[in-house]
Amino acid sequence: MSTRRQWLLGLVLACACVAVFAQVPAPGCGAANDWVQVPGGVLQQPSGPVRIEAFYLDATEVTNVRFAAFVAATGYQSTAERLAPDTGGAWGSAVFRAPTLGAPNWWALRPAAHWAQPQGEGEAPLDPQRPVVHMSYEDASAFARWAGGRLPTEAEWEYAARAGQSGELPRPTPDAANSWQGLFPFNDSGDDGFKGSAPVACYPPNAFGLHDMVGNVWEWVARDETRMRPGMGLLAGGSFLCADNFCRNDSVAGRQVQELDFSANHIGFRVRYASPPAEER
Repeated sequence: MSTRRQWLLGLVLACACVAVFAQVPAPGCGAANDWVQVPGGVLQQPSGPVRIEAFYLDATEVTNVRFAAFVAATGYQSTAERLAPDTGGAWGSAVFRAPTLGAPNWWALRPAAHWAQPQGEGEAPLDPQRPVVHMSYEDASAFARWAGGRLPTEAEWEYAARAGQSGELPRPTPDAANSWQGLFPFNDSGDDGFKGSAPVACYPPNAFGLHDMVGNVWEWVARDETRMRPGMGLLAGGSFLCADNFCRNDSVAGRQVQELDFSANHIGFRVRYASPPAEER
């Protein structure tokens, strides 16, 4: 990397980190443990019981401040920030917007959208404690390796999300998770306290001490090579866009098959560890 490019990267990261620390978590959002130990047990699935060995899992989704530290330490450039080979412009990422007469679609590809600019540009300073979004599978996997872990498997994720509960579980109420209240996609009333994503740990943890396993942002799980088509991965748990009249995937059974290189402002992740994670480099 040239000296000029290094200097520019350093300037960008410095600005990003200033933005990250420019706001504090929303009032009422409690601090959470960095990670929790998920005890071993059995996950009952339609195909039969699955034995889950004990592991460690981030108590919350990976936040903007943690991802900013990763970028500052490694110079990592997310998928959305990279240059598309055919145009030379940034890949960009998908951003949700309420439809209007002039823009009836509720998703738009914005070239300037990435983890440090969730809406694309011209937005408020980045909240350090909100989940990092616009994450592709590669982005999530790269951070997990740097942090000393990996993405949880689908079975590990569901076992952790259930926290000892079995059977079909109801979708959470607005005081238990972040989702969409009102008529989707036109109006989110914010009855759960937030329109859009919420800072992590704003809602009570489950019995294992894990926050936001359902709703808030979709979470990548480890790709199952035996089940997924090439180029495809799996998201779990639903997001703040799940509503009574749309999606309804804000549950422990919520799943969405997704292209591995796709990112959007409602996709994040958390990390699974084999042993208590050391302080991040």
